[in-house]
Amino acid sequence: MANKTAGCKTTTKSSTRGRTSTTQRMLATRNTQVQAKESSQGGPSVWVNTYQKVRCLESCPLGPHCWCDPRDKKRYKLSTHHLRRLVKFVQDGGRFHSHADLPEFIQEDLYAEAEATRSRKRKARAMSPPAMTPITINNHFPETSGSQSLVNPTNEAGKWSTKDMAGGVKSPLVVSGYLDTAVRKYTTWQQSRFEDVELKDEMSKACDIVLGHGLTLTHIHDDQDFQFLIDNGIKQGIARHFVGHIKMWTKRSQVD
Repeated sequence: MANKTAGCKTTTKSSTRGRTSTTQRMLATRNTQVQAKESSQGGPSVWVNTYQKVRCLESCPLGPHCWCDPRDKKRYKLSTHHLRRLVKFVQDGGRFHSHADLPEFIQEDLYAEAEATRSRKRKARAMSPPAMTPITINNHFPETSGSQSLVNPTNEAGKWSTKDMAGGVKSPLVVSGYLDTAVRKYTTWQQSRFEDVELKDEMSKACDIVLGHGLTLTHIHDDQDFQFLIDNGIKQGIARHFVGHIKMWTKRSQVD
């Protein structure tokens, strides 16, 4: 009986060692593949270190990678295309040691995408039917003086409150001068941020499409619909830039 038990233990240990050896071989193979891929794509010092710097905290719901804006501490989800552009930036010699070093072109994309998301939510809320509010009928009216009305639908100044009725007033976009000229000036500013001639031409095409449909910067900014430009043949990146940075340009124009 003792020999049989010992034999069982020996078999179990041998089986465990076999599984362990198989697992170790699999891990070693995977590590070799990862190292080969990292070596061909710029080395682990670029990919691994960059990804680690933007890895989310355990309490962050965006995961697995995000960027914390140093100005207001708001977090933005970093998708695969953002990370690839960030790694390319570092590989080209860019400095990225902390969240404050995130390149401006990636920050602008994150702001534009966030604004587009907010715009879609506002449109969805505007199109949804209003909720039915229950009505309470009270047949008892309190005694009032002749100078006091039972229902006062106005504010203290005796006028309807625009803020109360609309749920908040959105600050309008301020565009100086002729509206079509403003579209062309904005396009010239966008072109000055690109070196590639084809991308400059693509921005010019976006300008022609906007003016061809009789649209102004106010229309484009309020709608935040870069898909309109994409559907008219504009590259996705240029469409996002054209739609997402109008507010920034108007503020800079006022300062200049």
